Amino acid sequence: MPQAGRIAFGNMEAVTFGKPAAEALAEEARRCEAERVFLMVSGTLNRDTDEIARVRRALGNRCAGVFDHMPPHTPRHAVIEAAAMARSRRRSDRDGRRRLGDGRRQGGAAVPRQ
Repeated sequence: MPQAGRIAFGNMEAVTFGKPAAEALAEEARRCEAERVFLMVSGTLNRDTDEIARVRRALGNRCAGVFDHMPPHTPRHAVIEAAAMARSRRRSDRDGRRRLGDGRRQGGAAVPRQ
């Protein structure tokens, strides 16, 4: 049965490429004057590589938290969990969100803005 729908994407300010993620994210945090950044990352990158550990080290005290278990298709329960985790960091304790990984992080990170 054919389905109809609409997906709206927010404005993407920039895509950075050609440099290590840790370096790029630390530079972006400084550029935005973000003091606390909440990361939504690929679980595979977090578990099976040291990439996210490098990002956390590069951010230092700016890293407000990491959410790394968004299932395929960005289900509602996982978005709610990510939003709750982001909210658990006081609003004053995080002023940026960055996504690292595939498209599920893009969809899931669009919601926890509160």
